[in-house]
Amino acid sequence: MSVRAPVGNVNINPFKEICIGRGLAIIRTGNIKTTNYLLYYIAHNTKLFQGNRGAIFDAISTKDLKEIKIPLPSLPVQKEIVSQIEVFEEEIKQAEKIISDSQNQKSNILDKYLK
Repeated sequence: MSVRAPVGNVNINPFKEICIGRGLAIIRTGNIKTTNYLLYYIAHNTKLFQGNRGAIFDAISTKDLKEIKIPLPSLPVQKEIVSQIEVFEEEIKQAEKIISDSQNQKSNILDKYLK
């Protein structure tokens, strides 16, 4: 999780061990479904993770992070939430591909007939 501007951006690290630099925080769960649940929760609730305005940019402290209460439903409920979101993520990915392909086809027509 990014703890400096832009605060709240999150991703999942695919490596077991990794060195992180300044401006990043690690949230470990030990369970991939919980990890995905937290990823979606944090990404959807960015206002909870805004932190304080620094001299130059926004930042969130370790203390701030530790004080944030994240509702953690049972693992079966987490799995169901993640499963539903992933269905939509796949639909969005497919729609973005259709849009990209259509834009390319449009560009090809424009290049072919209007250049």
